[in-house]
Amino acid sequence: MSVELSIDGILEDLRSVEPKIAKYEKKYRLLSPYFYKLYQSGKLNEHHDFVDWAGLYRIRIKRIKLYEQKLSESYRSSRN
Repeated sequence: MSVELSIDGILEDLRSVEPKIAKYEKKYRLLSPYFYKLYQSGKLNEHHDFVDWAGLYRIRIKRIKLYEQKLSESYRSSRN
């Protein structure tokens, strides 16, 4: 069973993960898209920080996609 998130819920999730992601980017001096490519290709070990960072980044990507879908749906319904 999945719970449908509202736009407010999506934004809340994004506000929650962004500072954590920024902490890892600062610590490792690497922007998340570049980190994630390295992580996905197996070029980084399974260090706890990397596992956590990858999970946070996946959440961010999913929430942004969901946000874009919700905005698009909202725009379409407001035009009808």
